[in-house]
Amino acid sequence: MVNLISEKILQLVEASAGEIMKKWIEGLYTDPMTASFLDENTGFVENKARFMLKNMIYWISNDISKEELGIICFNEGREMFGRGIPLCEVTRAMNAGRRTLLQYTENGIIIESALQIHQMREFDKRVTLFFDRAQYYMIRGYIEEMRSRASSLNVLMRDNSDEVFFDDSFYN
Repeated sequence: MVNLISEKILQLVEASAGEIMKKWIEGLYTDPMTASFLDENTGFVENKARFMLKNMIYWISNDISKEELGIICFNEGREMFGRGIPLCEVTRAMNAGRRTLLQYTENGIIIESALQIHQMREFDKRVTLFFDRAQYYMIRGYIEEMRSRASSLNVLMRDNSDEVFFDDSFYN
């Protein structure tokens, strides 16, 4: 498959990664729906945002596989649970990251041809797919850590786990 994303777009993202990350983090800190990302989580959140942005650039350039992305994001989800960041805030933060990145690239590229419009649409589709997959695996990791914690506290046992983690879920 021919890479339909222009080098110009990827170069903009790579060159502006720090600024994009800064806007993303500022958005999290000012959003009352992501209150857990404040205070002691500041450095952690900045490192994770930088990590996610870096990996997203590699993935849309076809340098990271779905399996690698799944492992990374699964572990990120477990870590988010361990830090006490609510799952709704984790997903909101990821959605904010996607929006920030797409707005930044839309505002930073001057489109001069139909080909460039197509390249921007392809970039948008790949970014959206990246965040959709990342969010899925992050939620899986988060829920797995929640299940593990509940089991270790004897709140949840294997024989009654289907009361919380449904039969048709990815756990069975």
